[in-house]
Amino acid sequence: SLKDVVIEDRNEELTLGKATSLFNSCPLDSVYIGGRISYYTDEKKKNYSPFYNNQTLRSVVITGQNSDILPYDFYGCTNLKNVDIGNDATTIGDWAFSGCSTLESIAFGKKVKTIGSEAFSDCTALTTIVSKANTPPVCGSQALEDINKWECMLIVPKGHVEDYQAADQWKDFFFIQESEFAEPDAGDIDGDGVLSSEDVTLIIKALSGEQPDDFDEQDADMNDDGVGNVADLILLVN
Repeated sequence: SLKDVVIEDRNEELTLGKATSLFNSCPLDSVYIGGRISYYTDEKKKNYSPFYNNQTLRSVVITGQNSDILPYDFYGCTNLKNVDIGNDATTIGDWAFSGCSTLESIAFGKKVKTIGSEAFSDCTALTTIVSKANTPPVCGSQALEDINKWECMLIVPKGHVEDYQAADQWKDFFFIQESEFAEPDAGDIDGDGVLSSEDVTLIIKALSGEQPDDFDEQDADMNDDGVGNVADLILLVN
């Protein structure tokens, strides 16, 4: 009878064993993924995601702590309606949402750079796509092919409509609307919604010459001078 799954916000990776059968008999309704997850993958089989081909899953929220959507992650989730992907995701993999025939809306964060081949094939019910990325993500073969671009509304960051109108596959959308997206509070570098010692650690690592994966100079800019530096570190500590 398990309907709701919450993988709590975390910095540590959570490994799921035998993921393909993990939720097989569960009538899932909603999934919240608040941290990185990993699971065994077999290249000879495509159904390695724990949510692959789930017939009841309705909504998915993936926060900034989980970086990428892997190939086939939500393939064949025929009851999936809404998906919200956080700001740290850089890639939506091949066939990630293929076969999600009732998917109505999806939003993804500002760092998405690529959308894989047929990532949204057979997603004929999509009515809203929200992209917070200033630069249109590069799309693989037929990534957006089956979306009804005469009806689906594409919402993009303010000032970047023309970028999408000139980009391959994105330019085919008839309705492209711009919006101002609320940014997280300055100093919340790891995107967990709070200012904490973890944010301080990320600034220190960056100032020491390291390049931590979670570091975003824009989020580190506490005093709005355009750069993340020692002055911002002092403000954050205070």
